[in-house]
Amino acid sequence: EAVAGMAVVSRIFPVVFSVVNGLAGSTGPIVGQNFGADKFDRVKQAYYTSLVFLGLYVCLAAIVLFTLRSYIGDAFCLQGKSRDILYLFSGPLSIAAFFYGSIFVSNIGYPLRPVWISWARATLGTAPFAAVCSGIWGAEGVSIGAVIGGAVFALVAAVVTLRCIATTTRPDTVVMEARKALIPEDTLDRRRSWHG
Repeated sequence: EAVAGMAVVSRIFPVVFSVVNGLAGSTGPIVGQNFGADKFDRVKQAYYTSLVFLGLYVCLAAIVLFTLRSYIGDAFCLQGKSRDILYLFSGPLSIAAFFYGSIFVSNIGYPLRPVWISWARATLGTAPFAAVCSGIWGAEGVSIGAVIGGAVFALVAAVVTLRCIATTTRPDTVVMEARKALIPEDTLDRRRSWHG
């Protein structure tokens, strides 16, 4: 029954939270363009705006899932443990989408960072937490542990990203000096003229 419940969840969640994946793919180019143009105020604004939009969408989707959870369970003829797992994911665990999405909007200046953090979340942030929580809550504990681990690594991603923003927004940073050393001055002048 638990496997049946997870099968239904794995089919519903990618559809309901497809916007989260779309946001992760669309934020990177916006951040990258402004980062390359030295518009660090816009980089910061893009990051915070993405998090706000992500939070609002996940909350709205979670409310819709919670409201329709009984109808979804009836549509898939779920009973017992499978229905419990659906209800769990259609309630508090639906906020996991925020944690997953916040990792992928943290690619400010370093596109490989969210990849490594996501890999760490899927390994270090899943197995240990799932093992501990499954001993406490049983089958539901596996999912609860994965969400807790995702929250931990989302917090790590947020801290690293905010430190990156604080570093790159200071005009006298080593980052700016390194970029000037790598990019010819006439190229920088042309970029500034393009972006005003």
